[in-house]
Amino acid sequence: MNKPMSHADIIRYHLSKAELSQRAAARELGIDERTMRRYCTGELLVPPLVILALQQVAQRLRNSQVIALIDDGKLSTSDGDVTREMLLEHNEKLRQATEFLVGRADLLWERIPTVEFVENSSEQHQVTRFKSLLDALKEMEPFIRNGKHLQTGRPFKQLDDLRSREILANWLVCVAVNSVTQGDRLTFTSDPVDGPEGGDGIIYDSHTSETWRTEHVMVPNLPNSKAEDLEAQILDKVNHKWNRGADYATGKTLVVFLNVAGEPWFPNKVARRLPSPLHFNNVWVVGLNGVDDGEYVYNVTRLSEGGAPVWRVRIGKDFDTWRVEQVQ
Repeated sequence: MNKPMSHADIIRYHLSKAELSQRAAARELGIDERTMRRYCTGELLVPPLVILALQQVAQRLRNSQVIALIDDGKLSTSDGDVTREMLLEHNEKLRQATEFLVGRADLLWERIPTVEFVENSSEQHQVTRFKSLLDALKEMEPFIRNGKHLQTGRPFKQLDDLRSREILANWLVCVAVNSVTQGDRLTFTSDPVDGPEGGDGIIYDSHTSETWRTEHVMVPNLPNSKAEDLEAQILDKVNHKWNRGADYATGKTLVVFLNVAGEPWFPNKVARRLPSPLHFNNVWVVGLNGVDDGEYVYNVTRLSEGGAPVWRVRIGKDFDTWRVEQVQ
């Protein structure tokens, strides 16, 4: 089975195919060179429209090579349907298409004013969110297929330094809750606030405008490590964050991302062993249950004193649908 290509792999492939350096491509597209470098290193998500724009540039450059051959007398179009004038006209249309696509490349994300929770007050901030949960899933596809990025991938600057695993975990929490409330009521945004007051994304209720800042922690998959008791590892990560104190935890939702396989664990048992007082509003645990016939299946668990409901989220093999069922 071929390894799925990341966003960075895809844009580097198209640069190679067009025989363009990063600097030349940035110039042709009319974008900042630093942005292009970040696309190529994986630091920034590559908007699909940028790839389409790059394809227009590649065709325009090929046309220009043909025009140069005609001008040098090395190629004659007298016996063909293509003329120099037609190529020039086509290049102008390609140039306009490139500008159109690049100008709309960031429309998959939107900057919006939203009220985010700060203890005893509300502050207005500009945050970034995906246009829809489906758009978010499609953007996450290469990172879900390439699990390594979920553990070690760089944060994304467009989303105020959210990491791929944090985007995925916030998405999973939203779709799990939405399966109960019906519709895409919950979505998530970036969190522009730095330092201990900030978090790893904000869960946003589009009906009430309520917000919940999230704090994430990961149980990593370490090389050569033995499968250990997942319950102990989850509690260790919760306690690690809890030990930072009430001021740090109060008002936040803690999300534990399991990126490791281990023995089965029992959510109700873990919920009873959470520190008290918890300080965090809620504790969620998300992790891959398995891959079934090309569909990625995740468990989403909310730990609480009153019980530990578990949802199973099944992502369609084409990453354009998902199904959710509550299993506990």
